[in-house]
Amino acid sequence: MSERALNSASLVTRADGNKRFGEADFDAWVQAILNELSFARALDICCGTGNQLVLYAARPGVTHLVGIDLSADSLARARARLEALGAACALVEVAMEEAFAEPAVAGRRFDLVSCCYGLYYARDPGQTLGHMIARLTDGGAALVVGPYGDNNAALFTLLQRHFPLPPLVLSSATTFMEEAVLPIMRQRLGLEVRTFVNRVRYPSAAALLDYWRASTFFSAPHEGAVARDIAAHFERHEAFVVEKHVMAAIGRKLGSKVGS
Repeated sequence: MSERALNSASLVTRADGNKRFGEADFDAWVQAILNELSFARALDICCGTGNQLVLYAARPGVTHLVGIDLSADSLARARARLEALGAACALVEVAMEEAFAEPAVAGRRFDLVSCCYGLYYARDPGQTLGHMIARLTDGGAALVVGPYGDNNAALFTLLQRHFPLPPLVLSSATTFMEEAVLPIMRQRLGLEVRTFVNRVRYPSAAALLDYWRASTFFSAPHEGAVARDIAAHFERHEAFVVEKHVMAAIGRKLGSKVGS
């Protein structure tokens, strides 16, 4: 699971499928949230290939960016994207648990500290979230984005006809935000929650298999049986619909509200 989570090619494949076959615009949803936040200094934990950093860099008034990730390949892609924009950003290859001792982060404060689709990989998510909150300026915002609820339900149902999904996969994809993130942010910050649903209509067995193979829950020993099941589905239907349910937890230090 961890290897595919870090693999930049897998990240790109998953994101590309969601964009090509999805009915809703995830980037526009994130941008709408950012438009209600005011920040000049931003720290992105688990920045991957730089999807959020590119959005931050495009905002007027942003003076300092830091991205943290454990994948050197993902950071190389992020660096190339940011350099193409002429944006300065400190990119640090380090595990999120050790990130807060790095010179680019330690002792510094940020108006925005974010982690999108990554906090559930932490050894101690609550501790990492606590470090994120501690790095906020007064009135600064913590932004945590991840799946929740019925996310991937149709695909999970199909897969579990053939093998049990690991508990970490199921919890990170469905319950993590509500059980591990919201209670801490609600206790320590002024909290607002936004949700988003993207119906991704995979048009062929090949497209759906590409997504599954790039996912953290791919199982090579069961590939043949799952491929046959997916092929049987497409003999009866024109598409396979997977709903992506996403939650954004937005917490302001000192109880300030989004948009204030």
